[in-house]
Amino acid sequence: VGLSTHSRAPNLNKIQMISASIGFATGIDGTLLKTTDGGANWVHIATGVTQEFTKMCFKDGFTGIALSATGKLWKITYDSPNWSVTQVSTAGTYKDIYFYNISAGYGYAVGNSGYLAKIDMSAAQPVKKLLNSKVIPEDFTAVGCCSTSTTTLYLFTSTTPKCYKVDVTGDNATFSDVTMPATVAVQKVVFNSSTDFAALVIITGQWKIQKGTISGSTITYTDLSNGVTTYIDMDYDGTLLYGLKNNGTTDVVYKATGLTTLTLFSSVNLDLTGVNAAYVPFVCGSSGKLLNLNIGIVNTSA
Repeated sequence: VGLSTHSRAPNLNKIQMISASIGFATGIDGTLLKTTDGGANWVHIATGVTQEFTKMCFKDGFTGIALSATGKLWKITYDSPNWSVTQVSTAGTYKDIYFYNISAGYGYAVGNSGYLAKIDMSAAQPVKKLLNSKVIPEDFTAVGCCSTSTTTLYLFTSTTPKCYKVDVTGDNATFSDVTMPATVAVQKVVFNSSTDFAALVIITGQWKIQKGTISGSTITYTDLSNGVTTYIDMDYDGTLLYGLKNNGTTDVVYKATGLTTLTLFSSVNLDLTGVNAAYVPFVCGSSGKLLNLNIGIVNTSA
């Protein structure tokens, strides 16, 4: 594996490769890094923002949406020669974003008090709350949908674990209950098809990775954790599933082909926080750490 440390990124928490060459990493104090050579080199982008970016998605090398720790959504764009970062959510505290068509910039955001919004990165109003999204006053922590069923969503709550199926028509949302185990608090989902998905969950205080299977109005779960109970992140690109375990001193990366049981892939003495599966598998962490899981030592620039 190859490790690099970016001197101008004290703490990173999310990384996304949108192609074999282009990728972004985000972190505290509005940190934003970009690579155009598959992760061999990363450059720092001045955002002028002091928010911690906890989640993000770029549709190409110039336009993205980031979620901050304060629950606000920000649009990041490049208009040569400058980058701009603009808050695009005016109300609500959002907790998760999910993009079913990354290259088009189409997705959804969910948050506290039943907030559910459409995202269109190219629109004049990138974030548009669905008209009756607050009929269910839950605090949603995760949202997901299949790329071929983009108007059927699944929304998850965590404090009292629940799931709702949401059918979207225009700017309206219709909610229906989904039966699932009351002990599974879903934190993140990545859909594989209209009937199954990978999920990072909390079960009685243990952080695990599970396969969710949808049948009608019921979801069942199959454990993929391989006995691990301290996962902190996971990602799935439709072929490879990665799980990141934090041991406090030694972080461990687990890997599986398909939604099958994870097996040990790599152990590193690093404080890692996020993993990317698509195109080039990467993990990121504190002190500007960027770890390419496929190649040798890489360089970074300021």
